[in-house]
Amino acid sequence: MRPHTDHTDLRDVFQIAYVTTDLDQALAVLGERVGMTRFGRMGEIALDTPSGGTLSAEVALAWAGETQIEVIEPCGGDDALYRDPLPTDGSFAMRFHHLGALVSSLDELARRRENLQRSGMRIALSGEHAGSSAFFYADARTTLGHYLEYLYFTPERLAYHRAAPTN
Repeated sequence: MRPHTDHTDLRDVFQIAYVTTDLDQALAVLGERVGMTRFGRMGEIALDTPSGGTLSAEVALAWAGETQIEVIEPCGGDDALYRDPLPTDGSFAMRFHHLGALVSSLDELARRRENLQRSGMRIALSGEHAGSSAFFYADARTTLGHYLEYLYFTPERLAYHRAAPTN
């Protein structure tokens, strides 16, 4: 982990994420086109949304060298964050969605969020998982064309992520 910065340091990016209309087909495409044949499935997850609703999504993770690849299929609820980039006509698609950067503490996560909000960036989603991780998505679509996700993991949760299959 590098010293704290108030902006995105691309050297801290550890994750590239895609959204898809069909997780099985997306994983098959990644296997055929880029040789990523081994993914661990997290199963369906549920997250609370800023509007007071919930969203559900199915998630698969794998490593390509030192970069984690995340593939997300929105499954319902208030899932516009993941669903909006995808076609609505029922056709298959997989789209780049966000870069994920690790932060070293909950304090740093809060500081990054505060600074980004102060600079005018909208926080699209935030949450935590049973005290083992916390995250937020900053909406950088107008400047970078995608979201930025900031994540904090306890050592145990980081070990869980590191245990995803390597390709």
